Amino acid sequence: MYTKEQIRFSCLGKTLILNFPWEENNSVFDFVLNFKNILFIYYKDQIEDITITFDSINLYFKNEYDHQKLRTEISKLLEDSKFNALIDYKKWKLPVCLDDSSNADLNLFFKGNKSKVKEYLDRFLSLEFRLVFYGFLPGFPYLSGLPDEMSIPRKVTPNNQTFKGSVSVGGSQVGIYPQNCPGGWNVIGNCPVPLFDIKKEIPTFIQAGDYIQFFQISKEEWIEVTDAITKGIDHPMLKRIKND
Repeated sequence: MYTKEQIRFSCLGKTLILNFPWEENNSVFDFVLNFKNILFIYYKDQIEDITITFDSINLYFKNEYDHQKLRTEISKLLEDSKFNALIDYKKWKLPVCLDDSSNADLNLFFKGNKSKVKEYLDRFLSLEFRLVFYGFLPGFPYLSGLPDEMSIPRKVTPNNQTFKGSVSVGGSQVGIYPQNCPGGWNVIGNCPVPLFDIKKEIPTFIQAGDYIQFFQISKEEWIEVTDAITKGIDHPMLKRIKND
């Protein structure tokens, strides 16, 4: 939990930023999500949007604001609010193809040691991640939950082409590329299920705070699922996604 002494306020145009020391802790993250919801309700008529990152809550105001007045109000909200830790976050299962063509970066990192690659991927599949926020690109999820010893440094020279659906590791974070683009994270697999659809009223079906675990599929299954999604038809693999 954070106190008002731990929150730093800064302004960027009409945006008010609340910075806090990030901790890899579900209770702390629940606290941040709860406080974000409290701020949204309190300022809903004054803001255009509210977002979070690993160490900030960002309020995008419609008009200019009195910084000192808001700082006093928010500090009091932080002191007075009761935080509910029992929010019903969903759990999701996402398919990922881990064949050699999908994890060249991981093979490169382990210098072709297949045993270490397998050990890494087996442990990766056993982990449960948590979606913290979307950023970098529309629909790019930043996932927490990767142990420190599984951290892989971002590339010094980004890949010219990182394919849509690439499940990647950048430092201590995991992400999924929503489109083809250059990328500096290390690709370890590919997920055929898009997390972002601009045509939908709510473009992201997995929300901040939700849990994600990956399950392995073959290249043939990846092709089948991709084809089913493209054609808008059902596939048995897609029934496994929701897990709450």
